[in-house]
Amino acid sequence: MSHPLTSAPDVRIRGLHKAYGSTHALDGADLDVQAGAVHAVIGENGAGKSTLVKVLAGLVVPDEGRAEIGGAAADLGSPHHAQRAGVATAFQELSLAPDLTVAENLSLPRPPRNRFGIVSGRASRSAAREALERWEAGHIDPLARVGGLSLSAKQQVEIVGALAREPRLLILDEPTAALGGTEVEWLFRQVGRLRASGGCTVLFVSHRLSEVRELCDSMTVMRNGRRAGSSDSTHIDEERIIDMMIGESLAQIFPKRPPEPTGSPVLAARQVGSGRLQSASLELRKGEILGIAGLQDHGQRQLFRALFGADRIDSGHIELDGRAVRFRSPRSAIRAGIGISLVPEERVTEGALSTMSGRANLTLPTLDRFARFGWINRRREEAAALDALRALDIAERALWEPVEALSGGNQQKLIIGKWLIAEARVMLLYDPTRGVDIRTKSEIYRLITELAAGGRSVLLYSTDLDEIVNLCHRAQVCYRGALGVPIQAANLTNQALLTEMLGGELPKEVAA
Repeated sequence: MSHPLTSAPDVRIRGLHKAYGSTHALDGADLDVQAGAVHAVIGENGAGKSTLVKVLAGLVVPDEGRAEIGGAAADLGSPHHAQRAGVATAFQELSLAPDLTVAENLSLPRPPRNRFGIVSGRASRSAAREALERWEAGHIDPLARVGGLSLSAKQQVEIVGALAREPRLLILDEPTAALGGTEVEWLFRQVGRLRASGGCTVLFVSHRLSEVRELCDSMTVMRNGRRAGSSDSTHIDEERIIDMMIGESLAQIFPKRPPEPTGSPVLAARQVGSGRLQSASLELRKGEILGIAGLQDHGQRQLFRALFGADRIDSGHIELDGRAVRFRSPRSAIRAGIGISLVPEERVTEGALSTMSGRANLTLPTLDRFARFGWINRRREEAAALDALRALDIAERALWEPVEALSGGNQQKLIIGKWLIAEARVMLLYDPTRGVDIRTKSEIYRLITELAAGGRSVLLYSTDLDEIVNLCHRAQVCYRGALGVPIQAANLTNQALLTEMLGGELPKEVAA
């Protein structure tokens, strides 16, 4: 990871301020990044990272402050100006157009035209194929519609689009949150190529400290809209980083596991097949946290969607309280008496209506419970939403603000909160801490254990194996469309999960 950094900063930011009403997203933020460095920006959700990225990308105009790139003042008042300054950004919440092809997305915002000024589809496809091959993503079809790609493939297209612009400053906003292990290795190789070329400075925004240490030369920690400290990434311990992030030591991230559940299954899958999912059997008891682990695209997403009625079941069946049920849609899974809920993989596009208020999002699945004779009782609706916000430790202003104005962590907590109002008894949580900061992760862990301790049943998929190991009573691995035998908490380790995830067999004393 060593890189001969130059003495002069390539990126220099001083005194950036940005307020939204009484909320100061940036409050005098400073940043120095040396030329050719891979520099991390870390901090809690709401620390100002996203606003800083949007300022550099030209999407947000700061109230005060200045930015320099390459020693020259940078006018970043629009995406066009930012691109002219040599800035390219790959966003966590993807900027791709789902109804366009990969080639069409990669050609935006200035698609190639023929001599008559007409957009050339042939030139777009050729350029896209060349860019994908150059950046080792040739397995992605340039003619594929982006909306039909997996989340990891979408993120790769987003990153290739930024790389293909040959930027002076490349901003990677939580790029690994949507990537599997193989794709993370791919990203690190591409960043390594940029480092070796010496012609590009990389700003890497992440919550994953292990990746920061492995990939980055240096880091800046943000807190409350300003710089809390800077350091190289190899000579600072994790406790010091967390102290800078949150102003205190976070001694215990994972809460105590709830008592061992007993009784018959609340929800069961019996040899369920759906798309990539070929044969999934599981039993989820009242008060249990059952973990699901697996490498990308081994059927775990189809399992969660099938249990929620979002995907059709091709074989097998689902049982609720010992009786076979068939869900024709998510509405039938949500309804009273069933009480199954899903926190999906993509929180912005699948889990929330980002332009609507927090109140509207919280009560949308259960709006009929606040209505009588076709009229909604706004007082009852608002009271229920406020109770959920307090339980989730979200500021009351989220009741009226659009979801898109909230931090990523609060967005995710809000998506969980709507199912608290719905009084769901089975919670399907698909990677619920993806892309959130360490404090919010701890809050979500606490919430999960409290839900289980209160008698709710939780099915938890996570790309972070530490979450499976430390939160779950049992875990099963999804491999090639099938679920393995459950591993009990006493034998639940990262090694045991990885062994099955890579196709190995567990010793008999580990498999339950």
